[in-house]
Amino acid sequence: MATRKRNGEGPISLKALAEYLKLHPATVSVVLNDIPGRAVPEPTRARIKEAARLFGYRPNALAASLRTGRTRSVGVVLPELSNSLYASIMNGLGNRLTQRGYCYMALHHGYSPITARHNIEILSTRGVEGLILIDAMLDRCSTVPAITIGCRGLLEGTARIEFDQYRAAALTLGYLANRDRRKLLVLNRNLDGTGEDSLSAAVRETAESVHIEIVDGVIPSHRQDMDHRDFCNRVRYAVTESIAILTFNIQDANAAAVAACDKSGGSGSQCPVLCIDRYGTGTPLPGVSVIRQPPSAVGQLSADAILQWICSGEDFGGRVLTVEPELVGARSGVF
Repeated sequence: MATRKRNGEGPISLKALAEYLKLHPATVSVVLNDIPGRAVPEPTRARIKEAARLFGYRPNALAASLRTGRTRSVGVVLPELSNSLYASIMNGLGNRLTQRGYCYMALHHGYSPITARHNIEILSTRGVEGLILIDAMLDRCSTVPAITIGCRGLLEGTARIEFDQYRAAALTLGYLANRDRRKLLVLNRNLDGTGEDSLSAAVRETAESVHIEIVDGVIPSHRQDMDHRDFCNRVRYAVTESIAILTFNIQDANAAAVAACDKSGGSGSQCPVLCIDRYGTGTPLPGVSVIRQPPSAVGQLSADAILQWICSGEDFGGRVLTVEPELVGARSGVF
């Protein structure tokens, strides 16, 4: 029977493969489905795998999920895939999941809380064993293990991957201290309630510990309408006094680099411009150094955490996970 299947009568069945091997189908299933807890001698395992390869046998994932109640799948809900940040996260996530024999189903919420909720329900009914939720507003608790990245709302019971603000501040201020830069102008006009206030506090605390003076302080929240002239005047002051500049988004960092270059007559400014980019979006201009968490590493960490939660039963709910930030220079690579 096994020979006939090999000659083109369709895929060989588990029962037929077991008959060919003169083994019980349960033994063959244990080996080919990597079922733990059953001792099968190594020579027998090798013989089963060789026969499966010879006849082109593939375990039926649907049948296995019905038998075990496990789908070996993870659901991902994210805003979009066209964004390079999300694409990089998905690259790290997907690679890690497939290495462990898991697949993922991804649905886009387009920044809509209603769509995000609907997509979570769809994935849950499809039997995903865990969820990875990216930049979504959540209004209810997840019924399966869930890792959140940049989410807001009801996060109770989830594990959160967050930007390590104090490590990012330490990288930034350490870089300046090692180059004997003792003054720093912080330009922050993006106080939108998404974390810059606490990031500013981390920078101030770290600056004190390494004896770096923050000139003119962080622009207070009522100045988020700081106009372009005011912004450029501050940059020109920093260039004149040879003071390093720090921003919290790529757009401001690039604007500061352009204004600094204009002030120096286009010959290149000796005023360092740095950006702590907690979102990981945008492309820095030459001369801008960026501190950010590698998006691919964020994806890998989310996959590792969700799989450990699923496979070991270790409850990650309520945990805060962080990725080591990196300091990248637009001209000279990672410092």
